[in-house]
Parts: sequence; C-alpha cells; structure tokens
Amino acid sequence: MTMMLSPDLLDRRALALIALRDAFGRPVRSPVHVTGEGVRALIKKDGTIAVLDAPGFGGHIGAFSEPPANPAIGSKPIPIAIEPSDPALQARHYVLALPRDPDPANRAQPNSLFRAAQVSLLATPQQKREGLACVLRVCVHRKGDGAAIGGALVRARSDNGKFEAMGVTDKAGEAALVFPDLPVAFPGAGGNMDPALPAKAIVKVVQASAVFTPKDSLRTPGGAVARKAGPFDPDKLASGPAPDFAGGTPFLLSAGTEPAIELEWLQP
Repeated sequence: MTMMLSPDLLDRRALALIALRDAFGRPVRSPVHVTGEGVRALIKKDGTIAVLDAPGFGGHIGAFSEPPANPAIGSKPIPIAIEPSDPALQARHYVLALPRDPDPANRAQPNSLFRAAQVSLLATPQQKREGLACVLRVCVHRKGDGAAIGGALVRARSDNGKFEAMGVTDKAGEAALVFPDLPVAFPGAGGNMDPALPAKAIVKVVQASAVFTPKDSLRTPGGAVARKAGPFDPDKLASGPAPDFAGGTPFLLSAGTEPAIELEWLQP
C-alpha cells in the first residue's frame, strides 16, 4: 500500500475516497492498514483513504476530462480489508463498488466520485463507554455444547424503533454494541419520563463464515483469552433473512450504562 505521495501520482485520478467512522459516528483518526488484491491506497492526513488503483482500472487513473465509459458505474466489486491499529475498533472486510460516478453534476449522489464512501468500523469488546452512551455487552454461544460463536451478527433495537446498534462477535463470542448520545430519560406513559427504554437483541449466524470454539479452549497457556477472528463483513452478514425482533432477548436501554446479556443460538 502506498503511504506517501510521489510525483508520478500527481497526474492520476483517484478511484474513490473512503471515510471511516467508529461506533460513535466519529471520524477514525488512528492508523489503519488497507489491503486488497491489486489495490493501491493512500492514507491521507485527515484519516480518509484514497484508492489509487484497482484491478481493471488502469485506464481510469490517468483520465481526468473523459474517464472511460466502461465498466458501468458501480458494476465492479472490489474487496478490501481494513485493519485498524486501535484495539477498540474491529477489523472488517468491505466491498467497494467501482467505478464511482465521475460527473460533477451528480456530486450530491452517494456513489459520486466527489463524495467519500462512508464505512463503519464496529466496536470490539475493548470499547469503553463514553459520555451518555450505552454499551451493550453481549456473549453468544451455541445451544447444546455451549461453544462460543465468533463472527455472529448481533443487532439490538429499542422497542419503539428509535435506537439501534450492531456488533459482530469475536472468537470468544463477545461483542460490544454502542448506542451513542442517548437522552437521560425517555417519554413514558401519562406524560412521565422513564430513565430506561425496553429493547431487544437478536443474533444471526452464517454457518459458512462463523467460528465455533469450545469455551475450554479459548485461553492461551498464559491465561489470556484468544479473541481474534475474521475479519468479517458486517454488511454481508446483515443482508438476507434475519430473526424478528419480536422474539429477541430483552434488556433495558439507558444512558451511561453497560447492560450485559447472553444470547443462545440454536443450530438448525
């Protein structure tokens, strides 16, 4: 990956700009490592990622006034892996759809070359609670043998549908879901205010990519818990059918708290 500008890049068009956000919605400023087959990228001073080259796009990077008409906009998926240095941020896969729309008249569109693609980095279990956030601590295991499930998608939502968060479990089956900037109280019945809001959490496991680990084998000889699994693509995990929140595990959502729940997954 290219880490600095050089004169031979000054006459080339970047293929895309990627802006990373943490679980609080803030720009990621800490160092990241970006890899992808045939992908060349540059980390800018503001933390955004400029994608300079990708397989099949040699004709685009040197064309400014009239970029090639083929392939069609957004028709080529380019897989990349993003590895953050901050242990509170989870590594992930991301599929960048190229080419971006080069027409300045369409700069307001999400797929415009002149707008950064917004990519979220989920929290790891090492994420600390900040301010009025609620951090839901989740542990997921398989029913029957109790094996920890890594790569499980956990989603949580308030019963009124106004607050939602997502996380992916590590090898120990643990995830942290961040609800940032919650109000100190929520409107309740009869014009009253309630400090907590009923919510539910659900888990989705894609068996082809999940990591099942017996709990007694998670600890290393030194006693530490082996956690690293993946990286996974949360967007891909979230696609397709998912459990209904109506049957989810209940918990209370409240500002400045860290509720903890266990989720059990029954293998079909």
